[in-house]
Amino acid sequence: MDESNGPAGTAVPGTAAFHASWASTRGFMMVVFTVPIAFCAMAAFAIGGEAAILVFGICAALLTGLAVVLSRPLWDKVPMVLISPEGITARGVAQAIPWSRVLDLYIDNQQSGPHLVVQMVPDEGKPVMAHRISLNMLNAKLHPVLLQTAYGSFAHHAGDRAMRAAQAHEAHRAAQVAFDAKLARRAPRVWAMPAVMLVCAAVWVANVGSGMKVMQPGADDLFRWGANAASAVQAGEWWRLLTAMFLHGGILHLALNMYALWEAGLMVTRLFGNRGFLVIYIGAGLVGNALSLHYAGQTGVSVGASGAVFGVAGAVLAAVMRHRGRFPMGRAKQMLTSLGIFIFYSLAYGFSRQGIDNAAHIGGLLAGLVAGWLLSGRLGGDDMPVASTPRLGVVAALCAAVVIGLVHYTPPAQRDMAVYFSDIKRWNALQAELAQAVQQLKDDSVQVKDGKLDQTVMMRRLQTVHAPALRRIEAGFASLRLPKDEMVARYADAQRRYAGAMAELMVADAQRSLTPTPELADRVKRLSAEAKQASEAMNALNAEAAAKKN
Repeated sequence: MDESNGPAGTAVPGTAAFHASWASTRGFMMVVFTVPIAFCAMAAFAIGGEAAILVFGICAALLTGLAVVLSRPLWDKVPMVLISPEGITARGVAQAIPWSRVLDLYIDNQQSGPHLVVQMVPDEGKPVMAHRISLNMLNAKLHPVLLQTAYGSFAHHAGDRAMRAAQAHEAHRAAQVAFDAKLARRAPRVWAMPAVMLVCAAVWVANVGSGMKVMQPGADDLFRWGANAASAVQAGEWWRLLTAMFLHGGILHLALNMYALWEAGLMVTRLFGNRGFLVIYIGAGLVGNALSLHYAGQTGVSVGASGAVFGVAGAVLAAVMRHRGRFPMGRAKQMLTSLGIFIFYSLAYGFSRQGIDNAAHIGGLLAGLVAGWLLSGRLGGDDMPVASTPRLGVVAALCAAVVIGLVHYTPPAQRDMAVYFSDIKRWNALQAELAQAVQQLKDDSVQVKDGKLDQTVMMRRLQTVHAPALRRIEAGFASLRLPKDEMVARYADAQRRYAGAMAELMVADAQRSLTPTPELADRVKRLSAEAKQASEAMNALNAEAAAKKN
């Protein structure tokens, strides 16, 4: 912040300039921006060649140009905000805002970063308009200084309007303090939400202790611990609808769900009590997992507290919408905005990516909205919702009825996950057996070449040892019931064809060595081609898998 001087060197009171700072959100972004620029430059020199230098050079030049444009306020010495006796001047605002037109001003941190909001005196018959001046290029430590300076000038030059605005702010602050105190009195001891979070964390620790991966545990391990799946629930394992909401697909999945639960869960507990939180959390989670049986649970497994968390968020949303006038205006707007953004972006992200169970999210959200609406129907003496035992019973019974209905009308599972994971385990064992059989064949061939194994003995081993082993392996691959549309099924089929062709090739080759005939020669040639074709198919699938992984 700089104090300004007049033309004759006389200080102009109430004038202050606030400049962009590298110690700001935008400044940090510009520092981070140098990483891709440096990467492009280093890649150009490391790879070499005219094409690489041209491509990476152009990328570096474009990124540098963009960085220069975006960082211009950091070095051009033009203030981001100028407070003067005439009014407020700011980048992004076409004209100076005179104090005579200012109705109120405050800093809003809720949407897209900090902004200085300047409300304008409305023209007759028109709504209040406001300028939003971004502060993301100012040092955060200067935000309160800016507001204090601006409000000082506003009070000095706007008189009664500034006084009325200050009184409104004080009334709003007092209302929020009273509201928070009222909420705290309703549930002085919040134990249900921390208990749920502790159980989720303890289950994850137990998972890791049992050998599951920290970041991305295997679906088979999650299924063994109680993940949700239509085939298992239809086999009578209803308990998976509950256990799945305490399992998570890695530490990040757990952390994100617990972070999302914290704020909304605390508000639900304040509004409806600890019992109300548990009814909403468990009820919404069960409904979400039951709806998941119709979608993701048909061909896979599902885990996570997301459905329950969406239910908690939905309950808060319903309560605020139903009694919006009883919440302080700023608090209601804050909750509606933050919850709306969380729900919208979470669902949009889920629809844009595979592997995210949006059915559980939507089911939990709808259950939470209904539960919140029902529980907030009756108001107590403090003008706040009363989650009475009968109402909690109604919500619990309604959730149970919905869960039973969803499970009852779930279509037959498209994939039996217990069989699937058993076959995957068997497939891995067969791969090891195939590799061992091929290695034993190579070892015998080396011994024949080195003169350590007689050719006659080798022919006999081909028919009595190697061929039977490969036939057993072929039969094992043929018995697998893997989904035809998955890569693992195509790989197992190629391995089956390879094992079968090699087994028949050994027998035919041994027979040809004893009684060579044109028919046996043709058979050996055909079987060799089949084995080669199957081997090439396996190599192609390996390359495809590597490409997907990269």
